[in-house]
Amino acid sequence: MVADGLAEALARAFVAPGDRVLDPFCGTGRILAAAAEKGAHCVGVDVNPLAVLVTRAKAGHCSAQVLSDLLQASSLVRARGKRRDLPRFETDRKVAWFSRKVTRELWGIVGLVNSARLPTPELSLVATVLAATVREVSFCRDGQWKLHRLPARLRRRWRRSPWAVFRRRLELALCEVRAFPDCPGRLRALVGDARQLSGALRAHRITPSFDIVVTSPPYGDSRTTVHYGGISSLCLSVLCYIERLGVAAASSASIDRLCLGGATSASPAQTNSGVAASALHHYWRGGQNNPVQTRVRRFLEDLERSCQEVTRVLRPGGHFVVVVGRRRTGGWRLYLDRMIIDVCREEGLRLEGLSTRQIVGKRTPARVDTLGRQQAKAHVIDTIKEEHILVFSKRSKPVS
Repeated sequence: MVADGLAEALARAFVAPGDRVLDPFCGTGRILAAAAEKGAHCVGVDVNPLAVLVTRAKAGHCSAQVLSDLLQASSLVRARGKRRDLPRFETDRKVAWFSRKVTRELWGIVGLVNSARLPTPELSLVATVLAATVREVSFCRDGQWKLHRLPARLRRRWRRSPWAVFRRRLELALCEVRAFPDCPGRLRALVGDARQLSGALRAHRITPSFDIVVTSPPYGDSRTTVHYGGISSLCLSVLCYIERLGVAAASSASIDRLCLGGATSASPAQTNSGVAASALHHYWRGGQNNPVQTRVRRFLEDLERSCQEVTRVLRPGGHFVVVVGRRRTGGWRLYLDRMIIDVCREEGLRLEGLSTRQIVGKRTPARVDTLGRQQAKAHVIDTIKEEHILVFSKRSKPVS
């Protein structure tokens, strides 16, 4: 995720009131929220319905009174549902991720939200609060985003209450609604594929002509980075029971397949220039016999296609601002900044700026052992320490 400070800095540097801003990998909407604060008209696209829901929650103008009433009701109603009526939220999992007590309380919260008949902005915000609650009360180890379960001895002693967590998080959300004024800009988020960006925008009747495209694409495919679909599927398995929310349950595999480098990737024949496929060694030196070579190639082909789509929806004179890192996969660094520069130049964009910043407040470890054995020093490698910010412009007139 893009840090709040970086998102605000990008908005200050590149966004003006009234600009049309697009983020094709919007995630939870940090960049778009900062741009909307500047008075821009923003559109976010992401393949993950949970990420889009979080972005929509940030975009809504919520009533503090409605949220306060729900918070008060949550302290009075403890409907847990009868034992025989309980759903099994994590239907695509072979193991349990919630205790029976947690399942009963989560079902009671779903019932409370459905009975409240909340307006759309408040419903999106409350659903986001519930999604955060789901992650916190699950058997997920140390609050991680990867699906690593607590050991059995800790699962047996798990006593965290969804009602208590939900109220605490809802109270924090209410404080933010009261503290911050309504955003002067507009923000709209939709589920869509960056590899088919122009089509996704037209399907939602959005004119594909933007002043600025600013984004931070994933640094690798979902299988080799953060298993993007894991926690998302767990949260969606609960949120799908909220009426009028419009989200469906989805397995982690189905979400991961939609990400760059997933099984739904475009074939090399579908890409225009083939830069990533023909010059892989310029960006990654893992070699043809490396076991992750196919995944790296497929990911780069998808990222290439996404950059090509960006050039189609960027108006002449507009700017494309992208934040990337150089992660290590298969034992070798993947130079995404070099690849994006080559693709954008091939598409006629001009590189106007290139800067590097140290990642501040990094939550992941600085060094990891690729074999999971801390004593195997030969396999200890550095993780991403810095990000690269690339700024491109689209020529106002085509070059003859």
